[in-house]
Amino acid sequence: MFKVYFIVFCGLFFLLKDVGGLICYVGLGNTSQRDDQPTYVCKQDKHHVCSKMYGGGMGDQIKRYCELLSPEDYIKVQDNEARLAEGEQMETHPNCIKTVDSGRDVYICRCSSDKCNHGNTNFQNISTFILFIALNINKFLF
Repeated sequence: MFKVYFIVFCGLFFLLKDVGGLICYVGLGNTSQRDDQPTYVCKQDKHHVCSKMYGGGMGDQIKRYCELLSPEDYIKVQDNEARLAEGEQMETHPNCIKTVDSGRDVYICRCSSDKCNHGNTNFQNISTFILFIALNINKFLF
């Protein structure tokens, strides 16, 4: 019986998580200012992610924003988050890409959970992490 409640709880958690839209930090600031930066509820489109851009002569400045991706790119971001949650080791963060913005070489990191575009890129998707923990607890309990 516990297993049924557990599965229903996890399903409701992930279903309700997306009801209000994705919440991202927005604006320009450094890592220490992140908690003072405003948050923004992205449009309730399925393929929005939180992004952060840094490097390229920006000093310690980080630009944070909502970004609309193609369905294919969005799935790729989520697949990469799942791979990280499963413990796959990678040399670089798979959702951080080097690109050019306004003639500068910058890095753009993307993630698909609320307020995930903070300064730390080690574990950007807390929802994926919670799912990972829930699935592992499920293995040990049942």
